[in-house]
Amino acid sequence: MAEKLDIGQNTYSKWETGQVKLSMERFFQICDVYEMSPIDFLKFDEGMVFNNHNQTGGNAANMIVDNASEKLVASLQSQIEHLFEENAFLRSLISPKN
Repeated sequence: MAEKLDIGQNTYSKWETGQVKLSMERFFQICDVYEMSPIDFLKFDEGMVFNNHNQTGGNAANMIVDNASEKLVASLQSQIEHLFEENAFLRSLISPKN
């Protein structure tokens, strides 16, 4: 996964363990790699994790297995909630007043 996101394995490990917050941009890139919507990605059971496997011929396939980082999911959910709140506030600023 780190290679697909063009980052170091150490950086990716820090995201998984919650040592460093994942940016929304990177979160959306991860969703793209797994061909999932952000909402579907966050709906996964807390015991899910993704493993990447290379197929012969250099094609990559993704397989879902148990055990995702609870801290990562909680961090992403918190960031998404904050963005929804910020979006609602900004919409209220630009909506026409009656």
